[in-house]
Amino acid sequence: MPETIEMGTMIPQRRQLVTESWKSLAPNGALVGAIFYRRLFEIDPALRPMFSAVTLDEQIHKLVTMLDLVVHWLDVPDKVVPVLKKLGERHSTYGVQDDHYGKVGAALIGTLEEGLGDKFTPELRSAWIEAFVLISSLMRRGAAKISGAFPVAKPTDALSPVVPRKAAGFDAA
Repeated sequence: MPETIEMGTMIPQRRQLVTESWKSLAPNGALVGAIFYRRLFEIDPALRPMFSAVTLDEQIHKLVTMLDLVVHWLDVPDKVVPVLKKLGERHSTYGVQDDHYGKVGAALIGTLEEGLGDKFTPELRSAWIEAFVLISSLMRRGAAKISGAFPVAKPTDALSPVVPRKAAGFDAA
């Protein structure tokens, strides 16, 4: 898997599932972001002060913009790999620690589940987990340039803890 991660590639069918599902959510980016941060702060309220330098609306915009970019570049490793490594470097200067990635993964997967409702099938969940492992692994590698520690991403990072919510089903389709 490290070779795949460093190349920034995903299984094409799974990449397409991620891309198509994101297309249905992206028009509701502000709502997606609000759900994400609500979930993240439910998972770990101690993370809230890390975002005090910007308004929540600004942070939501940054999150959705970056997700949009990364999802569109999943098939362009020459672009996505350096962007994610640099993003990881930046996040390490904000105080992001290795254990935060699992919490972010859980918040993201929960957000997707809530937003897509019944359309968030086990196959789609698996595709998004693969995408998150790729994204977080590259970000962790970037952070390692700053910290000197080389963390190991685990597929379970995006699985737990999950805060259950009733699906809102707000896709744009």
